[in-house]
Amino acid sequence: MSFDIPNILSKFTRTQRIVALVLLLGTTVTLTLGPSIIDSFAPDNKSLHNAIKLQRKQIDSLNIDLFNQSQTILDLNRKIVSGQQECTNAMSQREAEIVDLIRGIKGSLITTQPERLLKMAPDSGVSMMMLPPEPVQDNAKMLKALNELEYKVKHHK
Repeated sequence: MSFDIPNILSKFTRTQRIVALVLLLGTTVTLTLGPSIIDSFAPDNKSLHNAIKLQRKQIDSLNIDLFNQSQTILDLNRKIVSGQQECTNAMSQREAEIVDLIRGIKGSLITTQPERLLKMAPDSGVSMMMLPPEPVQDNAKMLKALNELEYKVKHHK
């Protein structure tokens, strides 16, 4: 089969030939200029690569900041734990001092007066005489209060 182009074109009207020519010209222009037009609207890969590099630098910088802040938080946590331990130790030491003071006070309150011996002069005929103990102040209420305080300090931490 052979195509006789002039014979085929002679069968078209003048308007059909002009339309065919315009279509052929439009297709040629589109095929020729189309890729460059599309490239002009598409973003430049170089600018995309630069944007990606910038974002990577920002991510790295933020990661470094995050690491530094994590270290700071760990240091602050260590200081808090250390401070809490010091506070607990100081409280325990102070509690022991209070208990020792209460025991000291209790020890000074629990005193019994022994009977006293009185030596007489030899001309009276009696060489010794037993005197009754002097009255001791009743510290029962104070001892009871100190015992309660000591119990509360020791057992209600």
